[in-house]
Amino acid sequence: RGGHACGHAGHACGIPCGMTAAEGAPVVLARFSALARAQDWAGAVLLVDEMYAALPAPGVNPDMRAMALQHLSVALVEAPAGQGQDGNRAVSLLEEAEAIFAALVPVPTDAQEVTWNSLEAVLSIFGRLPEATTWTTKLLDLDQARGLPGMVGKRGCIIGEKLVREGGERNCALAVPLLKRALDASATLAGHSPPSPKAADFRMQALSYLGNALTDLGEFDEALTYTRLLVADMEDLGDAGGIAGALRTRAMIHDRRGAKADAISDLQTLLKVAVPGCSGLPEETRAALVVQVTEILARLQGGLM
Repeated sequence: RGGHACGHAGHACGIPCGMTAAEGAPVVLARFSALARAQDWAGAVLLVDEMYAALPAPGVNPDMRAMALQHLSVALVEAPAGQGQDGNRAVSLLEEAEAIFAALVPVPTDAQEVTWNSLEAVLSIFGRLPEATTWTTKLLDLDQARGLPGMVGKRGCIIGEKLVREGGERNCALAVPLLKRALDASATLAGHSPPSPKAADFRMQALSYLGNALTDLGEFDEALTYTRLLVADMEDLGDAGGIAGALRTRAMIHDRRGAKADAISDLQTLLKVAVPGCSGLPEETRAALVVQVTEILARLQGGLM
């Protein structure tokens, strides 16, 4: 089309006249990379269409096509909202890149891992967490196969927490297996010599969010199992703030399952033992906690009368 690989007059894409698309793609990629380094995302987004048109056709030089698609997705994510940002299109480009890598023999595992990480991140950023977990699971499998429990714990906790915080039955159901894998990873790390300092952090986070997720799913007995472990861990550490949080979670579970007397007992312990010991908490935070717990206690005790 007039000698231009992209079909545009005036060399808008930066491809010299007469170049084929396969020859021109590296030229456009270099220009795109320069714009990205300068954080000129508006310019980079304008280049996306030209670059996409200049890519080798599917099946021709697939490595180049897939890697270029990764670069293009960056512009669509990093561009400011209203100035070309397009998370859905970024996901589509990354999915195309992932399909290309998956079809290559042998599969370029490093490049594929970069794409999985990008898909997980972009889907999370744009509020598509359930879809992100597809790639989280693949990455967890990869980390586990490589013997990297620290990565399994970190990834499982981060995505699991996001799902639980967002709430809803579907998100909680997806969070549970991720958090259980993080919990298993924390046990592996604790068994190292010397034990990894991250082991306790991952365990505490996994136990806490497992209790919340399983409660929302109505799995009260299993939720209590994990929350009891959390309370015991916090007591061993002498962490008054942690004890308070764990007791509040356990009381919530008891309340949800109709065991109001047990809920009242936990809340009374919280007020008598945990709150007075929370010397590290700002006074305003402690006061607010007391008010909140006192109100819940009044409601529960009124329901027993």
